[in-house]
Amino acid sequence: MSKIIVDTIESTGTTVTVNDGLASGAINAGTNAITAGSITGLTATSLTSGTLANERLAAGTIVQVKYASKTDEQATTSTTYVDIVDLSVTITPTSTSSKILLIWSVVTGQGNNTGHTYLVVARDSTDNIFIADTDGNKTSASNVGNMPYGNSAMQILSNSFLDSPSTTSATTYKMRYKSSNGSSIKINRSDRDTDSAAFDGRACSSFIVMEVKA
Repeated sequence: MSKIIVDTIESTGTTVTVNDGLASGAINAGTNAITAGSITGLTATSLTSGTLANERLAAGTIVQVKYASKTDEQATTSTTYVDIVDLSVTITPTSTSSKILLIWSVVTGQGNNTGHTYLVVARDSTDNIFIADTDGNKTSASNVGNMPYGNSAMQILSNSFLDSPSTTSATTYKMRYKSSNGSSIKINRSDRDTDSAAFDGRACSSFIVMEVKA
């Protein structure tokens, strides 16, 4: 086998191509270097293909996005939390240090001043990851809704929360709700729900879950 040994390789163009035999050596070109299969001294804009490892991403980078929507209606009279069907997302964080950003918008309807809607965002079986501070006998939740405008109206309960699950296991986030007193609470529709094109109508709810590099 023949061998060529040189002190310096210079290129008049912008590319120097080498094979795997260089893995134990190095090419130095100014501040850039290729050593044992790695490249140093290059800016991110110089990379035209390939995948960056998670630990090389800047803090605040969105690593993955999950989305759920609900386009049908649902109702409950339960005074304990029940799942809002379809507003559930399972995400597997890539690092235990990752944050999970939760953003939701839930449309509800109920009778005029007949009770309150309590809405929470849950992680697996835990309902209290983001609720208000306690105050006397009041019920704390992620969102609280009432309907002082009549039973033909709907309201949007929206909020956001940055969670720190500290896991790389599959984690399920979901939206849950309950009635304050057993009165009927509707999702994506009014309490009256008049069947007419010019009246109450139907709406949509959504839930976004994003992994954020810490």
